Amino acid sequence: MSEQVNKFNFATVSDENSDLQSKQGGKFGLNTNCHFSLIDFTDKAGKDETDGNAVDLNIMVGAREFKRRVYDPEGSSLYNKNNEQVNPGEEGYNDLLNAALNQASAMVVHAVKAVGVTQDAINIAVTAARPGTFAAFAQILISLLPADYKQKEVDVFLQYQWSISDGQTRTFLELPKNMKDKYWVAASTPGAEWKEIRDENGLYYVDAKNNKHKIEKSASFLESPKAIQQGVDSPKPNAGVSGQGTDAGAGGKSTW
Repeated sequence: MSEQVNKFNFATVSDENSDLQSKQGGKFGLNTNCHFSLIDFTDKAGKDETDGNAVDLNIMVGAREFKRRVYDPEGSSLYNKNNEQVNPGEEGYNDLLNAALNQASAMVVHAVKAVGVTQDAINIAVTAARPGTFAAFAQILISLLPADYKQKEVDVFLQYQWSISDGQTRTFLELPKNMKDKYWVAASTPGAEWKEIRDENGLYYVDAKNNKHKIEKSASFLESPKAIQQGVDSPKPNAGVSGQGTDAGAGGKSTW
């Protein structure tokens, strides 16, 4: 048996390396003055970077990067409202696919509009190109991004994972997976300070002049696992409300 050679470069070790430090940033709810670190299409979204189409939406919140990969649902197994797997060609698949395509496409539209791309510009480009696939549609939208989109400040809503991941003891903050709970990212308003309000209607934010932020959540959302951090010994919040669904592109059965 040949001995494995350690490739670690000890000459690069420094106690001042920022990669050694814990990354701080992000709280449940509205986080202001954030930045996209990436909005891009990839055709290597499969396991171990095999073929598969997706759009990566990464946002810096403080020093911490939150990532959301929006998968192309075309050709994937999907799940109905009863969390039953439906494969291509089976009854009901086309309806599920259309709904999944609508959600995935809207996520990309939502992201590019937050950094200044207008709905008119999107309509003109899509009408001219007439894309027939999610991949083509996504690449058209990404081509409209301003060169300085990473410098544009955005406000982003962070929520908790729907359930505890394997090997973990609690749920963590994440970017939303779809548009079922409405806006989750929007251009920042310069100089604005937002006050959180919770009442019988849900969660929303107002500034000193009582202007309402575009990002708001319903009362049912606040009762769901998305709004309440779970631990291994804590009772699961009401899982029957606020946009429960399945992650079509991840290749596994999961609710969120």
